[in-house]
Amino acid sequence: MCLITAAAAMWNIGPAYAEADGPRTRAPQAWGEQPVQQATAPPMGLLDFCDREPVVCAGPSESLSQVARSVSEARGLAWQELLLGAGNRAQPGSIRQPRATRASTPGSGDRNFLGGLASDTREPSLEEFARVETINAALNRSITPVSDKSLYGRPDVWAVPRIRRGARLAGDCEDYVLAKREALIRAGISPDRLSIALARTPQGEDHAVLLLAFPDGDYVLDNRDSRVLHWSQARLVWQARQRPGDLLQWIRL
Repeated sequence: MCLITAAAAMWNIGPAYAEADGPRTRAPQAWGEQPVQQATAPPMGLLDFCDREPVVCAGPSESLSQVARSVSEARGLAWQELLLGAGNRAQPGSIRQPRATRASTPGSGDRNFLGGLASDTREPSLEEFARVETINAALNRSITPVSDKSLYGRPDVWAVPRIRRGARLAGDCEDYVLAKREALIRAGISPDRLSIALARTPQGEDHAVLLLAFPDGDYVLDNRDSRVLHWSQARLVWQARQRPGDLLQWIRL
């Protein structure tokens, strides 16, 4: 089980479920019932990661002190959601505005994009998509799935994999996500096209994946599957996602 954060279990909201069948751009039947653009706190493990690696979480021209303030604000919201529960989530206006240093894209309502958050208008090349598939498959092979409890002695530790188990690096789902995000940025993919998303698997396990935006929607990089699928084809119950380009801005799904 890939445990994200205790707060995730308290959301208990109607999820957006993506079926595996049908055209890749078809919106799931439950789309019209799902709230989008409702702000929520980032996962606590991600906030701890940003404390340790503020450069990774910083936007262009953003100072480390600004990152620290943003993380502190987000952590306060996370504790509020965790302690007060779903009935006392922060109301509109109590969430900080997207940082001016980030390309935080307003939602377009485009059903090709998870939560309606469109973030890319370029025409993709076959070479780029093939490169993304290669990176996804290579990292899936090079990292052994190991729980945070086994690696660190405690749950919900987000980190780019550095610890080895035998000949391979080790980590759980969010560690695959951070490794893939780092590798794609090094390969020339803009961070504004990348988002982390939280979901549940068909087996009911909490899970994290990386989203990559193309003009026809968001595609999923999942450590359980070496294919890169449109989000509407991934058999996942979507819970929350990062706004494109800002690790510290999240919405519920």
